[in-house]
Amino acid sequence: MKYCVSNWIYYNEPLQGVMQRAKSAGCDGLELMGEPQIYDVDEVCQLVDKYELPIYSVAGVFTPERDLSALEPNMRHQAIKYCIAALDFTKAIGAQQLVVLPNYVYKVKPDGEIIGTESWNIAHRRDWKNVVEAVCKVADHADKTGIILAIEPLNRYETYLINTLNQVLVFIQEVNAPCMRIQLDTFHMNIEEIEPWNAIRKAGNLLVSLHLSDSNRMALGRGNLDFRGMMRALKEIRFDGLLTLEPLVPCPNPNVAMLMTEDKKLLEHILEDSLATLRVAAQTTFDDLSRAY
Repeated sequence: MKYCVSNWIYYNEPLQGVMQRAKSAGCDGLELMGEPQIYDVDEVCQLVDKYELPIYSVAGVFTPERDLSALEPNMRHQAIKYCIAALDFTKAIGAQQLVVLPNYVYKVKPDGEIIGTESWNIAHRRDWKNVVEAVCKVADHADKTGIILAIEPLNRYETYLINTLNQVLVFIQEVNAPCMRIQLDTFHMNIEEIEPWNAIRKAGNLLVSLHLSDSNRMALGRGNLDFRGMMRALKEIRFDGLLTLEPLVPCPNPNVAMLMTEDKKLLEHILEDSLATLRVAAQTTFDDLSRAY
């Protein structure tokens, strides 16, 4: 397993500053926000070499202009173009996966008027079909470039199409491309899964990465999630992927919290505390499993 941190939570900070903090805290690598136009590929590669911190993952940024489920075909085409550009960027910086969301964040209902169950079901099936067709095109490019597409379920307050592990399994089956894998997120799982760590077990070898924050989206250990139980589930499936920290500063709105990067000491504590919680959970679980044998 590799311990990483997402630079999304340090939105206002230059990449070099994030690299310095991650290196100092003992991270193994980074995940970058998927905005290819804000980076210089050569500079990113130079920073990777300087700090000896690989970029393992690129997290797609899905705005209303990048909606793979959009009713309007031209909008879906724009979303596909964005994903292809993000895949090329992912390849150029030596990362191994692009995280993809089926529709933009905070789209919590299908396009059009919903007046009851029937209209919801019709619109949901239409949008699902749109996303499957769009991701099939993206997956074709991903397969050619050798990049993994990691589909991430989000909670119902941030999306409506794919909220659970079971839904993402159906989606991957329908797309049916070699590059398709799963990324789970502990914050979203805490809301949507009846037994979050059993979702990890069920995902099995399709699971390539997890985003990690506590039940309140804060530093690991500051909420009520059982990370020792999470580590046990990961060890049971012999997980060897990315554990990417994504905790935020205390603030109800994540889009505001990611901008609150003025207090450097607080940011350091959040990262250090999260890594410490993760390492204790991993070691305790390892010790328990060793005694069991």
